[in-house]
Amino acid sequence: MEMSDDEGQLILTPGMDFNAEELLMEKDEKKRLDKSSILLRAGVTTAFYPVEYVKTLMQIGYEPFLPVNSHTLLGRRCLLLPNSFNYIQYIKRVDGFTGCFRGLAPRLIQQSVFMYVNQVIGKALHVKDDLDDAPTENEQITLSAHLGEGDRPDSPHVEIVRITSSRRSSNDDGYDVITWRYYLKNLCYDWCRRMASLVISFPFQVIAIRTMAEFVGREGNFSNGLMTGVIHIYEDHGILGFFRGLVPRLIGDSIHLFACGALRYLIRSQVYCEEVRACMGVSTSILVGSLTYPFTVVSNTMMVCGAKNIAMGNPPLMPNYKNWIDCWHHLASINHLKRGSSIFFRYYPGPRKVLDNGLTIPIGVPFGPDLQRNNPVIIL
Repeated sequence: MEMSDDEGQLILTPGMDFNAEELLMEKDEKKRLDKSSILLRAGVTTAFYPVEYVKTLMQIGYEPFLPVNSHTLLGRRCLLLPNSFNYIQYIKRVDGFTGCFRGLAPRLIQQSVFMYVNQVIGKALHVKDDLDDAPTENEQITLSAHLGEGDRPDSPHVEIVRITSSRRSSNDDGYDVITWRYYLKNLCYDWCRRMASLVISFPFQVIAIRTMAEFVGREGNFSNGLMTGVIHIYEDHGILGFFRGLVPRLIGDSIHLFACGALRYLIRSQVYCEEVRACMGVSTSILVGSLTYPFTVVSNTMMVCGAKNIAMGNPPLMPNYKNWIDCWHHLASINHLKRGSSIFFRYYPGPRKVLDNGLTIPIGVPFGPDLQRNNPVIIL
């Protein structure tokens, strides 16, 4: 016996083994996994937060030390900046060990809100995080339910279970291939939930970035509590202040999602070795992330730009940008769209001048202040 709806999405097959207790246990286990994933991500973020902290300061343009003349591995002359770990040691000397975690609280709130909203919307849209379980054109979907009195097929108690023997359609070579229609549909649903999660959690990201930026000017307004940060942002820019830098972040994340999705589908449809697929998937994500990195730099810069009580967001440390496009054009003109992208070997890429003695110095870009030695801002 079979029963299907108008779109042919539901097929009932008789004789299926069904265990209601097992399904309920799996459902409870999934809820626990959702909570544990949030806690695990929070632990990882906390452990690596000092690196993220200094990376953010680099992205918004704070460099406490002048670059020194050096050579690349290939022997070319360059201006070398301190690596991220020297940067962390500098912050520790100024603020102590706990100072390396400035802005952690709003960052964890932003991350938790993002993941929670992402999971809720994903369940509502039935988004598949693992496309290895994606159905195909000739997949049968079995309706199995522990129906009590008054329960209908669309009841929340109904569980949809896929037949594992027909998850994929096969190509001419006998390999299993995910259907592109399902892949595209799932990708669009994934985009919807990611964009919604980003918009809802973005105000906490703004608070976190501004809290980090206060390290430069030593203001401390955003470090006095979450509500204090909310008040300062509202006084500076109104409601829209909580979404400064949102547009470039949405554009960058959208490009990253669809580009990685398209390349991932091509890899899955053409490469049949799981190990090669995994390696190519990681390489693809790194490559696309490098191409969309400038959107992150512009977004973080705009979060701080124009903040009245933050020195890092105003001249001479940062120009007053009209909008994110103006910020993009300026950073592109001085070759700073990739600042903060390297952790170990950091080279100054901006405008420079070669002196008569052969040494190179940067020009037109502020450095400092060096809070450890109380040195002011230097613009060469």
